[in-house]
Amino acid sequence: MYDDTDWRPNGGDRIWFLVGPLGGVQLSFSHHPDASPGLGEWIGRAIHYHSPKPLFPGHRQRRGDCPYVPGWRCYQAGSLVPEDLPREWLAAGHDDEVIWRVLELAYQRFFADTTLQDYRKSMSRVLSEVLGGDETSG
Repeated sequence: MYDDTDWRPNGGDRIWFLVGPLGGVQLSFSHHPDASPGLGEWIGRAIHYHSPKPLFPGHRQRRGDCPYVPGWRCYQAGSLVPEDLPREWLAAGHDDEVIWRVLELAYQRFFADTTLQDYRKSMSRVLSEVLGGDETSG
């Protein structure tokens, strides 16, 4: 996990990484201590997948090095994090188990479960399963 919120007084990022033999999953939140009331200080930014092979037709290889896959070259894709996830994490007292559960399920769904071929629909389904909501929140 990377966290620069301790030394950045105007906010920063917290990023969780789960890397396995098939690829990597990265999830990030931003901390905004001066956020408008109602928005909350923690905002979900993105969940990204780093794969050594394309995740969907026409997927282009990412430029630059990627430390999450063997060979340092990957195909990356991502989606916004639904508002429910930072709220669930905050309600759990910043318990990172909430995040690790999401990352582990996402990893299994995208790298181990070959029945999920449509990346964008799969992303929504994974987040929905973890959060217990409908698939439109992703």
